[in-house]
Amino acid sequence: MEQADSRTISGVEGRIAQLEGSITNLMATIDTRLTALEKAQRIQKTTKKKKPLWVPALPFSLLSVDYSDNDLTPYSAIQGDLRHLSSGETLHKWTLISNRRPSVTGTA
Repeated sequence: MEQADSRTISGVEGRIAQLEGSITNLMATIDTRLTALEKAQRIQKTTKKKKPLWVPALPFSLLSVDYSDNDLTPYSAIQGDLRHLSSGETLHKWTLISNRRPSVTGTA
């Protein structure tokens, strides 16, 4: 009878060792998959950053907009050269559309 009990106990111990090995392998697989998912999530977060809008730099500086006689007069500077702009005038591919109140508008 003791021999039957010892076979059963050794069988259970063997099965426990087998299950422990399986659990260790499963934990390693889970860790690997979790690491891959975390890495993919970090990559996804960095690629979704919004890029700032690009605004073209003016090739000249707008120094002031003077108001007299119900007319707005923009003054610009190109490499130190002061210049008055009138409606419809083009400066470095930029055209002054209107210099009437309430604002000065232009287009490239």
